[in-house]
Amino acid sequence: MTSTGELKPGHKIIENVMTANCNPLKACGDQSESYLVEALASFYDTIITIVLALLAVVAGLAIWSVRLISRATAEDIAREATKSVIKDSREFYDDVADTVADQVRGALEEIRRQLEAHEKALNTTQQAVEAVPETEVIKADPEE
Repeated sequence: MTSTGELKPGHKIIENVMTANCNPLKACGDQSESYLVEALASFYDTIITIVLALLAVVAGLAIWSVRLISRATAEDIAREATKSVIKDSREFYDDVADTVADQVRGALEEIRRQLEAHEKALNTTQQAVEAVPETEVIKADPEE
């Protein structure tokens, strides 16, 4: 009821049904059967829409949280497995040291070969320069 004593539209339908003691699906007073069915359909349509929206939000949150938890769990498991293998295995450290030593040895040998090649080229160039006899400087202008 409003402050003026009038009934709201929804209450008016209920009052008409109760006071007239008639079937709610049949015409009661000034309300028709189609109005009542339309009002009920609209009400349930709104309820279904709200429930579906809530279901979509809950499903989205569930998918997001499962992905987040799965990824974090997988990263933690991989991290822990790697740590345990590295900590527990002296072989790992030995393999890494051997690999690094082999690569350094190979790089040093390549540097030595290049240095020897450059020294040979420098010696050859120096010998060629020494082999060139000193010549007189020929002037372009004979009067000078």
